[in-house]
Amino acid sequence: MTAGLRRAVAAEWVKVYSVRSAVATLAMVPLLTVGIAVLVIVTGSLPPGETILAAGLGNAVPAQLVAGAFGAMLVAGEYGSGTIRPTLAAVPRRYLVLTAKALVAFLTVAVVALVAAGGAYLSGVLMADTARNPVGGVLPALPGFAVALGTVAMLGVAVGGLVRHPGAAVTAVTAILLGPLLIGPLLGDAGSGLIDASPTAGLQKLADSGAWPTLALITGYSLALLAVATVALHRRDA
Repeated sequence: MTAGLRRAVAAEWVKVYSVRSAVATLAMVPLLTVGIAVLVIVTGSLPPGETILAAGLGNAVPAQLVAGAFGAMLVAGEYGSGTIRPTLAAVPRRYLVLTAKALVAFLTVAVVALVAAGGAYLSGVLMADTARNPVGGVLPALPGFAVALGTVAMLGVAVGGLVRHPGAAVTAVTAILLGPLLIGPLLGDAGSGLIDASPTAGLQKLADSGAWPTLALITGYSLALLAVATVALHRRDA
C-alpha cells in the first residue's frame, strides 16, 4: 500500500467512526442478521432438514441492503454535505479517494458481518431443535456472508460515486439488489441467469460451495463499476 493510499484510508477510518449515522448504519447489520435468524427459528418457518444457519443468513437481505446503503453514503454523503471538496483537495489523486473508501467500506462491513453471522450461528445452536434442523457448517457460510456484504458495500461506493446524490444513491443500490428478484421471474430463462448473478443469490447459496463463483462474479462487476466511477470522478467537478 502506497503512502498516499495509507493516508487516504486513515482519513476514511476517522470519518466512519466520527459520524454517528455511519456507526448507527453499521449497527443495523448485526441487529438485522441475528434478528432475522432468531425470527426464522422461533416461528418454526424451517422445513425439516433445512439448515438453520443457511436459512438465517440466506434471508438476511435487509442486512445486505444496509451494507449497500452504507457504502453509497460514504461517497454520496460527502457530496450532499459539501465535504467532498476538502477531501479532494487533501487527496489530489482522485482515484485514491474512491479506492480508500472502497477498502474501508469492504473491510468494515465484512468484519461487522462476520460478527453478525457468528451471532446468527450461536442463536441457532442455542435456540433450535438441531435434531429436526441441523445447524449447518460454518464454512463457507460465515466467511461467505462477510464477503457478500463487504462486496455489496464496495458496490455501494461505486454507485455513490456515480450518482452523488445521497437519496438517489441509496435508491439505486436498493434497485440493483432487489431488481433481479422482482424482474427475473418475468424474463424466463434469461431471468434465471439474472437472478443467479445477483448479490442476493450469493446469500442464498451460502450453505454450499456454490456461493463462491457467484461471489466472485459479484466482486468482479463491483470492481468494474468502481473503475467506471473513478473515471467519472476524474472527469467531473466536485
